[in-house]
Amino acid sequence: MAGRVQLLGLALSICVLLLGGCSQGVASKGREPLSAIEQRAQLLAKLERKFDDPATHVKVGRLFQAEGRFDDAQYHFERAYSFDPVYWPAQAAIVRLLQERGKTSEAEVAAELLMTKVARSAGRSLDLGDAFKEAKEEKFALRCYEQARRLDRRSARAHKKLGLYYLNRGDKVRAKEHLKQSYNLDWNQPEVAYHLGQLGVPIVLEPQRGSKSKASGAGESGG
Repeated sequence: MAGRVQLLGLALSICVLLLGGCSQGVASKGREPLSAIEQRAQLLAKLERKFDDPATHVKVGRLFQAEGRFDDAQYHFERAYSFDPVYWPAQAAIVRLLQERGKTSEAEVAAELLMTKVARSAGRSLDLGDAFKEAKEEKFALRCYEQARRLDRRSARAHKKLGLYYLNRGDKVRAKEHLKQSYNLDWNQPEVAYHLGQLGVPIVLEPQRGSKSKASGAGESGG
C-alpha cells in the first residue's frame, strides 16, 4: 500500500512538472517585478532589523555586483562570511567577484581552498557546488559535483547534479548517463524522471522487489 501511494505521488509530481510551463506563463502576467533599486531598498531594510543574516547580505552584494559597485558587494559578501563561515553562497560569491575584478589567480586559489575544506564530505561538496553554480562559476561547480561523486559513488544526488549540469550544457549523452544512475539509485525523483522522459528514456515506475525502480537500459556502474 505504501509503495502504491509513493508511486501515485511520483506520477502526480511528474504531471505537475509537465504542466509547470503553462502555470509559470500565467503567473508572469501578474504584477511587475521589483526593480534592482526597490529590491535593494527592501533588503537593506531587512538588514536593519536583522543585520547578522548572511543570506540577505549575499543578496544585497549581488545587486551591487551587478551594478559594478564591487567594493560595496565585497563588503556585504565579507559580512555574510563573518556571520557564517560555512555559508557557501557567500564564499562562492567572493570567488566570482575576484573573477570579475580580473584577479583570476586569486579566484582559483580561493576556490581550491574551499574545495579542500569539503574534500571529505560528499554532501558539503554538493552544497558548495550549488553555491558555485548560483554564482555562475560553472567550472568550479562541476569540480565539486565530481568530487562528491568520487566520495560517494552511490549518491543519487551527485549523479542528479551532474546530469542536470550536462543537460544545461547541451551534452545529452552524459546527462542521460548520470540521470539514469541517479534514478536507479533513488526512483522517487519526479524531476529526474521528467528529464529522462524528455530525453526519450523509458521509465519503469513500478518498484522492483528488493530494489529501486529502474530507468530502462541504465547500467549499474559508470557515470
